[in-house]
Amino acid sequence: MTDELTLTVRRVIAAPPARLFAAWTQPALLRVWWGPRDVRCIAAEVDLRIGGAYRLGNQLPDGRVVWITGAFESIDPPHRLVYSWQIGDEPQSRVTVQFAPLGERTEVTVLHERIATPAMRDDHARGWDGCLDGLLAWAMTPAYLVRRREPGAQRFGTRWQAEVRRHAEFGLLDDLGIVRGRLEGDLVLCKMRLGARP
Repeated sequence: MTDELTLTVRRVIAAPPARLFAAWTQPALLRVWWGPRDVRCIAAEVDLRIGGAYRLGNQLPDGRVVWITGAFESIDPPHRLVYSWQIGDEPQSRVTVQFAPLGERTEVTVLHERIATPAMRDDHARGWDGCLDGLLAWAMTPAYLVRRREPGAQRFGTRWQAEVRRHAEFGLLDDLGIVRGRLEGDLVLCKMRLGARP
């Protein structure tokens, strides 16, 4: 019998812990950044309380949807999350995410425990690398542009493509001026200036 395995993945991101904790726990934000490149998060449900369930739908490039499910075991905003993790019928494992402040930056550490096989550990390592790359891109892209592949998005006109490249702010997903569009093949979310129209 194979011993249970663990893996640890880290990124240092230029954003405060509270912003990254929100990105990890708010469904609207998870749908933007979650998943490796070429994997689209089509659904995110989060009941953020001890024992509360979550569910993430990852659409693979071939169109199949893989569901990740679990329940929260520990919640310490904005510093730490612990939750169970299960993909389909695979054995259940556990994930701990820590958000440690480093001045104006945050070290995000993912500890994935109780992994059943080396092959699963390798798959999870690739997946977590991709997820943290997505979180880093969400937080650090100039002008806080958020870019994800999504075929149904509409394209901005040339003027707005130039504007989003220059824009200095990007807020959290809400209904206060956040716009969506396509830029170089990716979905872009950008906070528009007050009164501006696409």
